[in-house]
Amino acid sequence: MSLRSRLRALADERYRVALLLGLASLPVTIALNWIYAPEPVSATPLAVACLGAGGLSARRAASGRRAGEVAALAGSAPVLAVNAWRTFAEWAGYAPLVTRLGAPLAAVVALGAALLTVVILLTVLLVVGHALGRAGAWIVERGSGVSRA
Repeated sequence: MSLRSRLRALADERYRVALLLGLASLPVTIALNWIYAPEPVSATPLAVACLGAGGLSARRAASGRRAGEVAALAGSAPVLAVNAWRTFAEWAGYAPLVTRLGAPLAAVVALGAALLTVVILLTVLLVVGHALGRAGAWIVERGSGVSRA
């Protein structure tokens, strides 16, 4: 599945609840990481949103997997931003890199590393959202006796 199809799912009416759950996890994620656990970044609120989105999708004509992906995509900004910033700061301040390449080129390499961090982490968050959405749908289906083909 392409990123384009995942972005299209954000506007799909069937995944509106998943989008709202992902967006609702944003302030909780920010507060949790800023106030309680600044290191490492916790994505627990986002994981709960993905699980809930999958569970709520089980009662609708929507895929639990896709609902988890939508929630993950909608709520991933704080996790991505903090990790990208930390990667950039660490690489840009890494003395052997700055000594060998110079500060301007080291900053370019650090920017590349930060962008690569965003790509890899977004992929991981989408896979985890996919799995948690599927698990949430499975839990609700088993608990309510609803079976979907």
